[in-house]
Amino acid sequence: MIQDQDRITAIKTLLKKHPRGLTISDLSLKMGLNRNSLAKYLEIMLITGQVEMETYGTAKVYCLSQRVPVSALLKFSTDLIVLVDGDLQIVQVNDNVLSFFALTREDLLEKNLNEISLPPITDLPLKDFFHELALRGEAVRETGIVHNDREVFFRIKLIPTVFDDGGKGATFIMEDITLQKRYERQLQENEARYRAIVEGQTELICRRLPDGTITFVNGAYCRYFGRDSGDLTGQQFRPESPPKDMPGDLPDPTRDPVNPVSSYEQRIVAPDGAIRWLQWTDRALFDPEGHCLEVQSVGRDITERKEAERELRIKESAIASSINGIAIFDPDATLIYANQSYLNLIGCSGDETVGKSIDAQFPGNNELADAVKDILNALQQEGVWSGPLQVRRQDGTEAFLQVSVSQIMDEQDRHLCTMGIVADLTEQKRVEEALRVMYEEHQKAIEFIPDPTFIVDRKDRVVAWNRALEAFTGVGKEQVLGTSGYKDVFSFYGTAMPILVDLIDLPAEEIARSYPDVRRFGEGIFVEAFVPSLHHGRGAYLWGKASRLIDSDGTWIGTIESIRDISDWKKAEDSLRRASEKARRAPGA
Repeated sequence: MIQDQDRITAIKTLLKKHPRGLTISDLSLKMGLNRNSLAKYLEIMLITGQVEMETYGTAKVYCLSQRVPVSALLKFSTDLIVLVDGDLQIVQVNDNVLSFFALTREDLLEKNLNEISLPPITDLPLKDFFHELALRGEAVRETGIVHNDREVFFRIKLIPTVFDDGGKGATFIMEDITLQKRYERQLQENEARYRAIVEGQTELICRRLPDGTITFVNGAYCRYFGRDSGDLTGQQFRPESPPKDMPGDLPDPTRDPVNPVSSYEQRIVAPDGAIRWLQWTDRALFDPEGHCLEVQSVGRDITERKEAERELRIKESAIASSINGIAIFDPDATLIYANQSYLNLIGCSGDETVGKSIDAQFPGNNELADAVKDILNALQQEGVWSGPLQVRRQDGTEAFLQVSVSQIMDEQDRHLCTMGIVADLTEQKRVEEALRVMYEEHQKAIEFIPDPTFIVDRKDRVVAWNRALEAFTGVGKEQVLGTSGYKDVFSFYGTAMPILVDLIDLPAEEIARSYPDVRRFGEGIFVEAFVPSLHHGRGAYLWGKASRLIDSDGTWIGTIESIRDISDWKKAEDSLRRASEKARRAPGA
């Protein structure tokens, strides 16, 4: 017996020196024992669990058993451990089992699992559990029980066990995974909440791998692009760009763990063919080593904003380039914007006027104080004011302005700002004054001109109509002065003769092409024509001439036209022509 134990010890010593194992032939050679004797000892050691055997083809390789002694397993494990023999009779339990179930060893030892209640073990389908053990070498189940009004979860592992006497049994190792299950459940709930939030978003949400392969898309993303999530997930998908857009590199957040967020705007072709604008925010997720794991993209449609920005730029450009001065004041009547025309009108730079109150726009104009009060009162009561203002610029020159001011309100009728539009009438006033003086002088002069004569200003308004023209047309000056009614007065011309004041500013080639009878001479034009409707249908030859009126500064301020009946002169000319022809044909001539 002692000799057998010595040989077993010698075998264990050899196997310890060769952790990768030895065959029977190797052991026989090294120990000097025949194979049959050695096989007997190895069989005893296998039964008692001291060695393990692996088969490689026809060779059997033996190595020391790595199994932990059951006593150590029971003593140091934090799990609940129950050992049963081949008849399912409990042979050992550790203290954790007794503590958890509030039992003594006498309550459990030598009891058969089929005859007692020891959840969660006895709640399992033991027959199926042991069948799986026989097939796979171990069996695992996860289950839960209610213990002391608390839900507890276990992962139960069933492993084969060989006792010291060679008897076979099994060990139930119950690991408490309640905390893990609680975390898993919480994670599932959080995932469900996250999905509910993501799916409920109007933003387009997409997650993809660094190579562009999509791993997740929300419902809004699918609806926007008219695709199913199954068609997109696992694929590389990029929205189509308009043909005229130049392809460009999009920001790549996967390269920089320090700056993992990037934003950009992109034009795309929607499924209906419309061009839309999307704004994307990409966030890259990195592992501790700085390798990009995934990129989450959140997109929103900004087409309306882009269109509004475009319209705003157009309007801003129109305001900035307007020939009229435009100024915008905040609700406190402080200037917040002025275009260049406005600055030119008041003779200041933007730095000198922006940020100042409405009554400080024309410094040194104390006489404007009452006008400003009237404007502010009108705005407060009616929201609008319009009228002329005479101001003095900073350079001392006077200006005549036509001003229109109105309050801008929002949808809730709250005061947003006040807009003023200013037109410079200074030059117009100067011309009007010059015209007034000139017209008075011309009116006095043309009253004594024997030829029918009238004058129109640059806006085709009649400003002079002499007595001779009243007699010629039968229309008094009070009927036409200040109007453009002269066109109707001369309707009896028909197509026979044009009204020359309407042609004065046409190019010479246009006059030659459209009115071949009209001739230009210097700054004036003239025409001769026969008008059949005159003298009760007998007709008359008329001569007309029109010239520009220029003031002392060389500015064209109006046009004067005179008309003369040359019928008698034409008759005399015709008589003279006939007499000359008769004399030329006379005998002896």
